[in-house]
Amino acid sequence: MVIPQTNTILEFELIDNAVLLFSGALNDYKKKYNAKIQLLNIPQNIPPDAPRIIVSIKNVVINISLTRLEIICKVPDHIESNSDAVIEFTRKIVFDILSHFWNVDLKYSWLGLVSTIDYALDRDEKTALQLAKPFFDYLVNIDRKNRDLGSFQIKFGFKENNFFKNYMITCFEKRDIKIDPSKFPTWQKIYDLEEFSEIKKSGLRVVLDINNKPNDHKKDYFFDLDELIKYIKTDIVTIPNELNIVDLI
Repeated sequence: MVIPQTNTILEFELIDNAVLLFSGALNDYKKKYNAKIQLLNIPQNIPPDAPRIIVSIKNVVINISLTRLEIICKVPDHIESNSDAVIEFTRKIVFDILSHFWNVDLKYSWLGLVSTIDYALDRDEKTALQLAKPFFDYLVNIDRKNRDLGSFQIKFGFKENNFFKNYMITCFEKRDIKIDPSKFPTWQKIYDLEEFSEIKKSGLRVVLDINNKPNDHKKDYFFDLDELIKYIKTDIVTIPNELNIVDLI
């Protein structure tokens, strides 16, 4: 099991101008971390949750919209197989960013933490869809009639205590692509990637989204984030049992 990425979303009530509200925090953060800042010139009719500002440093991207902060953490390779280390890595980054960017004019609404969990399966270099067949047959009460899968994705969720826990189950593959353009006519722009690549890793992917979106028990974002982290630490390691797929992975 590895966790290559986490996304933390903090939603707040609609603001008028993200650049104006966050300008001081952006300047301070840029000086402290040599961050790259991109201000997006987008029409006013674009949905408010679309990013207006993108901030990036090593292993982290921050998307700032009129209604949310989204913090995307790319987990370093040396810790991605240690769930406790991944959660602690995420926690430190998120708390640091919120300490810089949270503004008294923001009205906190809800908080969510999304974790991508990959289970690599050594099954003779099968593609993602080939690997998905036993999971489909086991989890979905539909007869494939020996047909190959064209796609595979299962989504469902539960309400548990004060949180909403959502799962998305799919399969993934990572390929090593080697294309020598000199071997193709100049007019050929489309290549068959399966022909010019080999599978390096494939397996099951579970995206776990835990949030407190519609409940009335919210306190402040620091308290809620701590509660969410305690909750997700247990949930990540129990996913195979929760989904009843222990025998498949």
